[in-house]
Amino acid sequence: MPRTPFQALWLPVLAALGFFAVTWPVWRWLWFEWMSNEYYSHGLLILPVAAFLAVQRFRHDKELAYRPGQGSIYGILLLGIALAVYLYFLQQRAYYLAAFAMIGMLAGLIWAIAGTTVVKKLAFPIGYLTLMVPLPFVDRVTLPLALFTGYCSGSIVQFLGMDITIVGNSISLPNADLVVGAQCSGVNSLITLL
Repeated sequence: MPRTPFQALWLPVLAALGFFAVTWPVWRWLWFEWMSNEYYSHGLLILPVAAFLAVQRFRHDKELAYRPGQGSIYGILLLGIALAVYLYFLQQRAYYLAAFAMIGMLAGLIWAIAGTTVVKKLAFPIGYLTLMVPLPFVDRVTLPLALFTGYCSGSIVQFLGMDITIVGNSISLPNADLVVGAQCSGVNSLITLL
């Protein structure tokens, strides 16, 4: 792969610095969520993994290279729309929605600077970034899922002939009382599988 002259890299470097300057409030929110929300502590690893996947694509695909002037006007359009959506959600303090718009901004930025071929080849690493965004409804679905898990487990045990009583997320056996906690809701497993 031919080397890109240093002078040709000024646009991507300035664009990256501008992107991180504009999106700093959301990165700060993401960091706090990753450190304090047990369901999304994996979010810290998503960005390095996505970067690794992108670098691997660049290393193994000879047509995937940055060449000045190969950008797309559609990328500028996507960047503008995503930036407007990002600023609206940031102003509303809907940080998780702003984080999704930020990923759209990144896709638009890559498309505007590097072109259609590059953004298509990097679609998976860019899309993978959506897994780093904490969703606000996870805490709200944990209790109903725990209740459902307790009911299903209790029903299976009753079907097998044991005498049990199910009340909410409590299961009473003849010699023990069990409580199905939020950890048994399956949310951690579901997020891990994604």
